[in-house]
Amino acid sequence: MNINRYDKVLLYCIPIVLCLITFHWIRMIGFAGMDDGWMLLEDKLIPMGFTNKVFLNINNLQYSPLNTLYYILIYKIDGFNPYWYHLGSLLIHLFNGYLVYKLLTKIFEVFEIRPLEKEEYQVVPYIIMLTWLIHPFNVESVVWISASKIPLYTLFFLLSFYYFILAFTKKQHIVVYYGLSIIFFICSFLSKEQALVLPMVIGVFIIIYCIKEQQKIRFSYVIWLSPYLILSLIFAAITLYCLHYEGAEHPFDKFPIEKRLFFTFYSLGFYIFNSPLPIDLHYHYPFPIKPTEDIPILIIVISVMLVVSLCFLLHTLRKDKNYLTYIFFFLFFLINIVLCLHILPLPRASIVADRYMYLSLLGTLSAIYIYFFDWTKLKIKERSTQKVVFISASCLVIIGFMVYSNALVQDWLSR
Repeated sequence: MNINRYDKVLLYCIPIVLCLITFHWIRMIGFAGMDDGWMLLEDKLIPMGFTNKVFLNINNLQYSPLNTLYYILIYKIDGFNPYWYHLGSLLIHLFNGYLVYKLLTKIFEVFEIRPLEKEEYQVVPYIIMLTWLIHPFNVESVVWISASKIPLYTLFFLLSFYYFILAFTKKQHIVVYYGLSIIFFICSFLSKEQALVLPMVIGVFIIIYCIKEQQKIRFSYVIWLSPYLILSLIFAAITLYCLHYEGAEHPFDKFPIEKRLFFTFYSLGFYIFNSPLPIDLHYHYPFPIKPTEDIPILIIVISVMLVVSLCFLLHTLRKDKNYLTYIFFFLFFLINIVLCLHILPLPRASIVADRYMYLSLLGTLSAIYIYFFDWTKLKIKERSTQKVVFISASCLVIIGFMVYSNALVQDWLSR
């Protein structure tokens, strides 16, 4: 799509303006009572500056040295002034929006999503990016200073995946792109342990790509993936070591596997439903029961309904030309949220959390927008009533999300 210089400037300014409006209360938010103390204010390494001790430090059973270095960098600007920490999170969030656009554009091109034309491979990712930037799910990750690990690891995660796709699909600069992808993968884990699922995302991408291109999955593709798998195993070992550092444990309730299974489906339903229709979001969602109590009937009903709905949806879409694309984006969502679904007995203070959807939200939003374009047969270049309705509906959705997100930001003024 040919865009002149002035239109490009406008397109770059729109997400910045939307974020400034949505998050304008952030400048007045101080440090939060929960976690900002041990995570930042009480960390003795922050005032010490850049030392190798950062890479040997395990803070409250968590290992995130790049996040600590990020805090140190901001501390050098004006000490423990919350304004600069909030500004840093907002700037990273904006840059992540740009990476979301670049990554989705590349995926749309590689998968040749229909009925979109090549000129529309940039339009739909741009709309998804705008929606993602101001989505109420992402407020917590941006305004809570202790959650800075999430935007930071996402930045490197997106870069790693993007450069892998470039290396895998292009014939030039393969070594450079592949090397950058590995480096950014390491940086992502050093920001937050959740990055270790990247090889699963890459593996799904390779499989979907081979099926679409009617290729066999070659052994060379396993070689492509093996460095990521090896690093992921190392990262998993480091994470498990940190969780039991010096015999310590988190003071959270531990549930048996049969109850965690229902929590898994409840959490999935919460995240999927609130992607298009965020309602009554909070900063904390306590477990509905104690480990010794029975599962509420409501959670059982939600779990059964979710399984039936997903099976029906997969059956309905199986003949759709974008079926594999839907599978990819659903698995992208699922893989990036899997560590927070209670399948593994990892310590969790709440049954769900908005911040867990920061990266996974790309999967659900992408699938929703692709389905909408496929269902309406909308053509961006053509003048039609459908186009007017789509633009109007998109504007209403974005404005609605902005208003709700702005209200959630204001809630943090009292925390």
